[in-house]
Amino acid sequence: SYSFCTLLGAGVIMMRRSMLKGRVVRFCSTISAEQIKITAEIERAVNQAATDIVKPLDHWNKFGGPLENRPKTPMVLLLGNHSAGKSTFINNLVGASVQETGVAPTDDGFTLIMRGDVSADEDGPTLVGTPSHGFQDLSRFGPALVSHLKLKVRKMDHKTKVPQGLVLVDSPGNIGSPQKGSSNNDRGYDLLKATRWFAERADVILLLFDPANPGTTGETLDVLTNSLADLDHKFLLVMNKVDQFDNVTDFARAYGALCWNLSKVIPKKDIPKIHTMCAPGMIVKEGSGLPIERFEVTREEVVAQALRAPDRRMDNLLTSLKEVCVKTQITAKVSNVLRRRYKSTKTQLRAGITLTTVGAISACVASQAWPTIVAGTAVSLTCAGVAEFSARKYLQKFQQNLIAEIDQIVKTEVPNSQDQDVLSRYSTIKDEIVQKLSEKELSSLPKVNQRQVQSLERLINEEIPRLREKACSARYSANSA
Repeated sequence: SYSFCTLLGAGVIMMRRSMLKGRVVRFCSTISAEQIKITAEIERAVNQAATDIVKPLDHWNKFGGPLENRPKTPMVLLLGNHSAGKSTFINNLVGASVQETGVAPTDDGFTLIMRGDVSADEDGPTLVGTPSHGFQDLSRFGPALVSHLKLKVRKMDHKTKVPQGLVLVDSPGNIGSPQKGSSNNDRGYDLLKATRWFAERADVILLLFDPANPGTTGETLDVLTNSLADLDHKFLLVMNKVDQFDNVTDFARAYGALCWNLSKVIPKKDIPKIHTMCAPGMIVKEGSGLPIERFEVTREEVVAQALRAPDRRMDNLLTSLKEVCVKTQITAKVSNVLRRRYKSTKTQLRAGITLTTVGAISACVASQAWPTIVAGTAVSLTCAGVAEFSARKYLQKFQQNLIAEIDQIVKTEVPNSQDQDVLSRYSTIKDEIVQKLSEKELSSLPKVNQRQVQSLERLINEEIPRLREKACSARYSANSA
């Protein structure tokens, strides 16, 4: 009897292991061994490039953050005004009520949701203080953000669409009118910069609007203008809850209002595609004429894009690397030219003052008349002091004029400066460059190592395209298999 029970128990355990093993195999079957190998290669290449090439040239420590301080897992970031349906979207995706929903604001911080073997919660200090999570850098936004940060790990039903390792980030609902500094004063931390931190590291971004506020909430427009600048390749615009319209006319009016408001902040002739959808199972008003079937199809498209985050991680990482490299290249070229021109002019001025002063004093000494020597020396030193003061004033004006020529310097010194890709990235950092250049005397700028600049250019022109080809090849071979 004992042996039979033992064998039976062993058989049950083996069956469970077999079932679990089968699930793991099915889950991992979309990722081939070649993809895993190439993913590891790209991660190593990016880490090495950030450490050996970008960081030594990023003298102001402005651009390398997204490469050095990034979470270990793919992320989907949900943004939008309160009641836009962010939490409902997450709950439907997860298949359980993970986030509280409602018309009024229900969340005052960023909440991270991910699938796990057991359900557990972590507060902000624990999440930020655990190096393996990759969120340590959030501490720079201060305790006001960290104390309102949460991680929810949930054991999900096997039917859930959320894969292991994917992090869904629910953000605080955007409120208020666009006002400079309001995000800092009202929340205790800089919402726009914190959102930018998550956006730079996210693999897919969903920006949701609802019929009640079709793009009119100020913080939402501020987020779109500032936090999502230059991240068009990652985000999708979504008009949610379209089942609430009574008829097609109301739908068209709200859609038009959203397009109008977006046109004010998106500097392009063409507005990006706006996905119109609603939560699953919603019923439109009878006789409304609204194409509910089309809305459901669109919702599945949005869900599919969100679930592609793991596949897009390597592409986004390489895009971030190139963006950081181009921005670093621009600042290195500009600062090197300005430093050289300023230092040359300063040296010439100082040399002229010194030579003139020494010549005048020498002439006085040559007269061998003490009254002439004393008086001439005093006059020469006084003139030298006046000349030095005038030189400083001139150099201040000269520095301002040099900084004003930054556009021309970029045009002549930066490779491919007329490419839209380079111009776009330059436009996002120009104000920061000007501010940094104006803070100190240009001669104090660090000298740029030309060998490092050449390594940066090889990285942009050769290594990044090579890694993209490998990632693309592995992805297509996996899909064909």
